Amino acid sequence: SVSYTSTKFSEDFYETNTGILDIVNHSYEGDVKFRNVNHFKISKSQSIEFGLEAKYLKAEYDNFYAAKTNALGDSITAFAYQKNIVERKMALFANYIVRPTKKFTSTIGIRSDHFTATGYKIAPRFSLSYNLSHRTSLYGSFGIFYQSLPLLFLTQNHNGEDLQTQKAQHYIFGLSHLLTEDTKITFEAYQKNYSNFPMD
Repeated sequence: SVSYTSTKFSEDFYETNTGILDIVNHSYEGDVKFRNVNHFKISKSQSIEFGLEAKYLKAEYDNFYAAKTNALGDSITAFAYQKNIVERKMALFANYIVRPTKKFTSTIGIRSDHFTATGYKIAPRFSLSYNLSHRTSLYGSFGIFYQSLPLLFLTQNHNGEDLQTQKAQHYIFGLSHLLTEDTKITFEAYQKNYSNFPMD
């Protein structure tokens, strides 16, 4: 599949009491994304899913932030930011799916991402599911996920590209039950551990 998304901003914000110009955002962000997923059946109980994603990102920033005093009483000088940016993302992924019985399914997966702004990341994933009946199943999964920061945040200053990519470790356990052919109820418990989270 191929998709294209874009957002164009034409925003001017003024202080409510004084009418003084506060923030200007006349920017553009767009990307073109290609995704390919393939399925290969090894045997009745084993299969592989693999594919790739590629994304071309382009941004044209034209922002202005007026001088102000923050809540702590610190003076912040006026700041203008104008920059055109082009970045690329590439990802390869694969899942090995095993069904040793009709009730039990396990999936082992791995994903490799490359972002020209921050480099390479590798994320393993694993999941198990067990069908208690033809309508009820238990499942659990673990995975590592990386989320790159917005381009505007990464490129506003020379320190932005030195920031590490946000990382999240997901632990999920759940039970799902099919009430009718088109209605399902799910009970789920999960924990997410975040690291490399940016703080202002």
